[in-house]
Amino acid sequence: MSAQRELKVRVNGEELGLPEGSSVAALLERLRVATPRVAVEHNRAILLKAAYGTTALRDGDELEVVELVGGG
Repeated sequence: MSAQRELKVRVNGEELGLPEGSSVAALLERLRVATPRVAVEHNRAILLKAAYGTTALRDGDELEVVELVGGG
């Protein structure tokens, strides 16, 4: 039985380990962030929501995840 490899990414300045092959969508699920109200910057480029499921993360990637909150 082989152990699944882990990759390290930096999310909002903190290192996080994820299974190799994880997507941005998988990261958001792990962080329990709702996609309708989130913006993601991946390696200094804003990522379109349509690309969350197909954007594979690689070791050393840097992400900023911002949840949008309404209120008054």
